[in-house]
Amino acid sequence: MTSTPAAGPAPAAGSRSFWRRIAAAPPRLWVALALLALGVSFVAQNRGAVRIRWLVLDVTSPLWAALLAMLLVGVLIGLLARRWPPKRR
Repeated sequence: MTSTPAAGPAPAAGSRSFWRRIAAAPPRLWVALALLALGVSFVAQNRGAVRIRWLVLDVTSPLWAALLAMLLVGVLIGLLARRWPPKRR
């Protein structure tokens, strides 16, 4: 009798396609995931409260929330300041 070496269980077909999809992910997805990880770590490290005074408002909020609000204001200004509709050539 011949004996065949005992091999472990064959990987599932779905498992191989999952890793192929991961390997085929575009670089912008990896950059987005890296930025997400940086953002999560930033929020985790900046949970302390800060006092914000502007005109007659006096607010206490987490630092990350204040910075996120300023980011959104900047994005809104950028959207409003661009040419609308774009100039055609």
